[in-house]
This record gives sequence, structure tokens and C-alpha cells, in this order.
Amino acid sequence: MNEWYAEDSLDPEIQTRTSQYELAFKMKTSVPELTEMSDEPQSILDLYGVKQPSDGSFASKCLLARRLAERGTRSTPLCCRHLESTTSA
Repeated sequence: MNEWYAEDSLDPEIQTRTSQYELAFKMKTSVPELTEMSDEPQSILDLYGVKQPSDGSFASKCLLARRLAERGTRSTPLCCRHLESTTSA
């Protein structure tokens, strides 16, 4: 229906808004599949040092960052509370 209305009105703003909504929907629906770590082989979990997938550990965050990069994410910052809380003497 949106495509029909966009063609009929020739309004580029409608086309832009429709593409933004479609992208947002695609991003939102891809999150459950992205964060589901049960399909990762045990050998990969061992290489990353993941004891329990999605436990919030730095190892799990690194694995999630790899999965994001595989799906085309341009930049993924990794935070580690232990490293952030240290101070230099």
C-alpha cells in the first residue's frame, strides 16, 4: 500500500520514510537470531573462553561483536568494567 501511494503521489519523503521503517523492522527482528548463541560450536565457545553464552562476560561480548561484524556492523565498541575501572598510578 505504501509503495502504491508513493508511486501515485511521487513524494520522495514517503519513500524515504518507508525505507527507514523497513530498515528499523529488519534490525529489530534480527536481534533474537543474532543473540542466540546455541548454534555456536563448543570449539568456538572454548576459543573465546565463553563459559556460559550471553552471560555478560567480556568473552561473550567478543563473540557477540564477531557475530555483529559478520552481519555488516561497521563499528562495535567493547567495554570491560574491569579494564575501565583501573587507574594508572
